Amino acid sequence: MNIKVCPFQVLVSKVNGKSLICINCLSEEKEKIKLFDEHFKPSFYVLDEGNSEEIEKTINSSLNEGALHFDIENKLYFGMNKKFYRVYYDFSEDKDVQSLKFFKRFKEFSVFHHDLRPSVQYILEKNLTFCAFNEVQVNRVLGKNIVGSEFFLHSYDYPNFRSMSFYFLTDSKVLNPDPELNRVIYMSISTSEREILFDGEEKSIFERFLSFVREFRPDIIYTFNIEQDDFGFLIARAKSYGINLKFNDSLPVKGLFGSIQLDGIVLFDLFCYAQTLYELKQKELKRVLKFLNISSRENLILDHIELVKAIELLYSEKLTIHCQASARSIFDLGELAKQLYFPLSQITFMPLDIVIFAPTGFRVEQLFMKKSYLQNMIVLPKKRHVSDSYEGGMVLKTSPGLYKGVVVLDFKSMLPSIMIRYNISFDTFVEGDTNEECFESPKKGYKFKKSPDGFYKKILQDLISERDKIKRSMKNFADSTKEYIFLNAKQKTLKIITNACYGYAGWQNARWFKKEVAEATSEWGRKTLADAIEMANNLGLKIIYGDTDSLFVKEDEKINKFLSELKLKGEEVKVDEVFKSIIFTEAKKKYAGINDKGELVLVGFEGVHGDVPEMVKMVQERILQSVLNFEDFSAAINILKDEIDKLKRNEYPLMSFVIYKSVNKNINSYEVKAPHVEAAKRYIQMGFKLRSDNLFGYVIKKGSGPINSRAMPYFFVKVEDIDVDYYIKNLLVPSVSRILYGAFGKEISFKNDKLVVKEENNVKDYLFS
Repeated sequence: MNIKVCPFQVLVSKVNGKSLICINCLSEEKEKIKLFDEHFKPSFYVLDEGNSEEIEKTINSSLNEGALHFDIENKLYFGMNKKFYRVYYDFSEDKDVQSLKFFKRFKEFSVFHHDLRPSVQYILEKNLTFCAFNEVQVNRVLGKNIVGSEFFLHSYDYPNFRSMSFYFLTDSKVLNPDPELNRVIYMSISTSEREILFDGEEKSIFERFLSFVREFRPDIIYTFNIEQDDFGFLIARAKSYGINLKFNDSLPVKGLFGSIQLDGIVLFDLFCYAQTLYELKQKELKRVLKFLNISSRENLILDHIELVKAIELLYSEKLTIHCQASARSIFDLGELAKQLYFPLSQITFMPLDIVIFAPTGFRVEQLFMKKSYLQNMIVLPKKRHVSDSYEGGMVLKTSPGLYKGVVVLDFKSMLPSIMIRYNISFDTFVEGDTNEECFESPKKGYKFKKSPDGFYKKILQDLISERDKIKRSMKNFADSTKEYIFLNAKQKTLKIITNACYGYAGWQNARWFKKEVAEATSEWGRKTLADAIEMANNLGLKIIYGDTDSLFVKEDEKINKFLSELKLKGEEVKVDEVFKSIIFTEAKKKYAGINDKGELVLVGFEGVHGDVPEMVKMVQERILQSVLNFEDFSAAINILKDEIDKLKRNEYPLMSFVIYKSVNKNINSYEVKAPHVEAAKRYIQMGFKLRSDNLFGYVIKKGSGPINSRAMPYFFVKVEDIDVDYYIKNLLVPSVSRILYGAFGKEISFKNDKLVVKEENNVKDYLFS
């Protein structure tokens, strides 16, 4: 029979002792369906380089050791038809063939697809589209649904997934609780209809939690920054009571890219979504909610200091409110984030539970692998490419200063458009002399064949065409409708993937890495911007700044003529933003402005850096608002004096002094005793298990001795113990000085409790009592 299903997960499962591909789906009636493919066998390819006799001999000697049989196929390899041996093999788990003993015999040959796991090969070979309705023929055999045909895309619609979130608290005051020492004290669940808190005896918490999950049968479980270690803790605590923490038929296991997999359930860690919010440097749940303005309960979620105190005092009312508010907020955040990840799963051909965790480069690569299969191309093996760096996009040096009325012009999809226009691709690149017609890059003279269309050109044209089609469809729906929201999320996702293709070409872990592709694209990008600047100068326009694919131009009625002339040259350029006022410092990629909506926009300033304390950001923004509203130097200095007085009176909260950092290697391998390294050591001594992605906060205490000896975990320090002078002298005043130098040409410093203002032939002091 033919059925419509929405696939969301592909696993390798054991059925009666036999390993089969399992595809977890939802039906049109929103019920879970497991499909099994009994016929699929993974394979790898061996390139025939005139050594077919040796290849066949090696295959035949491996037939009783895991290899099953072989076929001979022609496939495209760097644009040329080549003969390959396709060797099929048996599998018992979702690991590539390199883990099997017989494969060692093939090391002397040029092999391909040997680094692709069976589940990945299945996705590439079959016409599966995730998070969308597919048609497939299914045969019912011994109570199981056996795949009997290819999958065919029916529509990009998908059913409503049953979703829930959960959040738990332990009696531990550190990030990583110990199952030997700590216990779960609260667990909260939230769905679209219910909110439940489990408290009391720990055994009862686990029993009631599992009972709810098994009855509710979720398709998605939202969490926030809960990793394998956290699930390991829960599993160990449940086991101490003889409870098997199975959410359905299986325990959580480690998947790709740090993901956690459950058979038939997508564990959706929303911390991965938070990591994509590049403007937000500190990714705690409360800050993410505030940044996105999506929860009315963010103020009920405790800061770490408040949470530690509440756990110490067993302040049950605060803890229960915090736990419930966290679970509800995670659910609300999840419902928002899935609008991005469902279309991302469709576009990249990645299962939903994998695409959530996959870095951008791997998402692009999965799309490229799928497209290569569709074009009968061989997938290149994974390896780390060693290459020199190359010059990137053009960034103009600008004079520090305050400007009024500046228009930002954006070149639409500049780099993807260049790759299409000049057919830049690994399979069109020509080394050495050629009689074929080629495009030649402007600086290094890299050559790319004008025809046929290259791999990149085909993919980018498809992505851009699909996005344009979706944007046209959006005009048929009101902004608030479900259709509009879905289409808008998908067109934004297409834009992200399209723009990431250029970066993929220069990524040294890419299967299709080609430095010349990335470098030539950058060359043409710089030339495009340089030609536009020359055109603007000829029209009498004043260019203030430029960066890769954008120009900052002084407001002028001739801008429309400039845009028209660019369009005649094939460049699609639009007004991206208008600044009423904007200030540049001496550094590139560093400016702040007030746009025509009255919003303060910061690029490169301390205000967007995660390792700068909040008090610096707060003062800096106040002074920027003053400067950008064309108030004079004395107004800025008075603001700074006022804020320094507040700091000295301890009127700033403790959290505003916290500096956030992370350690990305073994703590003992750091040779320099930097403050954050010493602070990390103190965290570890207190029982924290810092992971490479853990941001930890520290403050600088008063006292004698070097700064690193006074860098302390913030939640054991009182605000009156903060070394305020250190913050003023080393962090606050230097950040403000850069602004004032840009606006007024005056530098300031803090010496002997005085603000010292320095300009040409003049030094003035402001004394603080």
